[in-house]
Amino acid sequence: MREVAQRSASNPKLTALRSPQARIVPPAAPPTGAADYGHLLLTNSARRLEVLRSCIAAIFECRYADARKSLPGVVRALRAAGARAALVRDLAARLPSNKHLLHHHQFELVVRLVHVITYLQCV
Repeated sequence: MREVAQRSASNPKLTALRSPQARIVPPAAPPTGAADYGHLLLTNSARRLEVLRSCIAAIFECRYADARKSLPGVVRALRAAGARAALVRDLAARLPSNKHLLHHHQFELVVRLVHVITYLQCV
């Protein structure tokens, strides 16, 4: 057995075929090759927060079709506690007082989002 190991260690062809050493890649390392393309890379959570903000903007700008279209993505995003906090902050910024008058479509969509938050908070 030792003879085989000595022969293989001294053979230059076998040493060239050995795999490279394993490297430890830090978990927050950016993907390689991204700088070549110049694309803006967004993580999943950042994209979901962007969808959440665009849905809230669509609700308060009376673009109900856009808001309803993005609502399933917002509901998925609200599973994260940070997204729920972002929704509350965004609603507080858009509704600075308690006596804000909403159209019935706006009220329905806002209540649906708040219902999802309370349901997920209880579960």
